[in-house]
Amino acid sequence: RPRSSSPHLLEFSRIISEDPRVIPMTPRTFAAAHAEGRMDLFDAVLAFSTIEHAGLGRYGDALNPWGDILLVAKCWCVTKP
Repeated sequence: RPRSSSPHLLEFSRIISEDPRVIPMTPRTFAAAHAEGRMDLFDAVLAFSTIEHAGLGRYGDALNPWGDILLVAKCWCVTKP
């Protein structure tokens, strides 16, 4: 079970972190872990130059004019109240 106390790095391409405290994930592995209940909720979600690109189809995502709104909703779903 991924530790919610560790920072998670969600990136479209697979990355390798040399810092053992950082848990790198792709959208696919993140979604699977969340759907299977293998991930705790987060205290906060930070997005740097990400939300405005959602739904534009540039990173393997489908074209969707509501992509940014959907991404914010997904972040809300994995964040503690």
